[in-house]
Amino acid sequence: MKAEPYKGIVRPAVMGTFRNKDKILVAEGYDSVKNEVFFRPLGGGIRFEEKGTDALKREIMEELRLQIKDIKYLGVIENIFTWEGITGHELILVYDAKFADVTVYDREFLEIYDIHDENVKVFWKAVSDFNENKEILYPLELRKLLI
Repeated sequence: MKAEPYKGIVRPAVMGTFRNKDKILVAEGYDSVKNEVFFRPLGGGIRFEEKGTDALKREIMEELRLQIKDIKYLGVIENIFTWEGITGHELILVYDAKFADVTVYDREFLEIYDIHDENVKVFWKAVSDFNENKEILYPLELRKLLI
């Protein structure tokens, strides 16, 4: 979860959907304006002249200190949203990927590094929780790509 959406521009971004049986890896977020807990897969911005797959590798290395492999493109999501009362606009390249270290799949929680929110929790969450609307997964259109 970034500290603030980019104001007045469309932000190019990547997102990784890491699967562990019937679960995906997500970060928990909170919007104090909406008083809403939500979940979002890890990822981040794409730098100028950086390919989407390279951006995902870099973001996961920065955030989890883990290498990834078997990256497969799932689709693109245009995400116009409001977070903490501020409107943001992203074009997100969504990829499915795997961790090179298979022991990651046995961990309940993952330690996160280099992120603006110090209290971010990253863990495996059942996809069915989002399909049955028990929990909120952002961006909302992501559920269609997880089928």
